[in-house]
Amino acid sequence: QTAFRLQVTTGGDFLEYITMQDAWDQIEAIPGYARKKSGIPKIREFLGLLGDPDREFQVIHVAGTNGKGSVCAFLTSMLCEAGIPCGTFVSPHLVDIRERFLIGGVMVPEADFVRAFLEVQAVCEKWTARGELHPTYFEFLFYMGLCIFRNAGVRVLVLETGMGGTYDVTN
Repeated sequence: QTAFRLQVTTGGDFLEYITMQDAWDQIEAIPGYARKKSGIPKIREFLGLLGDPDREFQVIHVAGTNGKGSVCAFLTSMLCEAGIPCGTFVSPHLVDIRERFLIGGVMVPEADFVRAFLEVQAVCEKWTARGELHPTYFEFLFYMGLCIFRNAGVRVLVLETGMGGTYDVTN
């Protein structure tokens, strides 16, 4: 496993050594202690602490009962063909958790994944220290995705909805 030494500015300037597997293991542990979905005001507040990464690009929000993954794949392909820098956030993953985060149709590199993990983790530590509930598994991954796409400089994000409904974090 490659260990990454990263400087993360969201939570202050610090250096940390972490492997891709370390990050993945910590994310996979979230369902054991974070089960309550956040409401839209709390999601907006958390995004503010991350520097509002969702405001850095246009979003195509894909929702519905069937075919979301196919629609996301088609849209991503069209955007790439048109030369528009795009990101894609889909779920679930089949083998590698990074399958959820595509930049230009390609799975995000490990270093970018770990960098986003550390950004979100640093905000989570501040968030929970003030008594707020830890983001759920899906919320944490969604926040990571927004950081990944902001850091990559995408212009358009193809965003597959989660479970849907008024309180879905992707809203």
